[in-house]
Amino acid sequence: MEDLFLKGLLMWLLFAFVAILSGILRERFLTPAIGSHKAHQLGTLFVIVVIFILIYSLMGNDLSDSSKGQSWMLGIIWFFMTICFEFLFGYYVIGHSWEHLLADYNIFNGKLWGIFLLSLALLPRLIQIIKG
Repeated sequence: MEDLFLKGLLMWLLFAFVAILSGILRERFLTPAIGSHKAHQLGTLFVIVVIFILIYSLMGNDLSDSSKGQSWMLGIIWFFMTICFEFLFGYYVIGHSWEHLLADYNIFNGKLWGIFLLSLALLPRLIQIIKG
């Protein structure tokens, strides 16, 4: 169990790197081409797909050997780690306002970041089921 969660922590660091890199590339190339709103949506979906591939390829066997509860717990840990990182880094390091940070979670305005968070919570269990 400890190995799963240690590997999960390392995976989350990789996720953070992928999400940050994706955001930089999105702002540099995609946003000027299609606008901020659509770029945000496509970028979010892209990150979900990349993270699915990473979990499947790097942790799939570990998840298939773990219990259902462990896969759910890993997803919940990733969910809360991401929220903490988003708000603490976004507010204290980047200097975004709380309103700006919360705006990315407003699905009614077409923001999909909440779906990304939900996918983090669900992907370990989904991949566990796929891997059988």
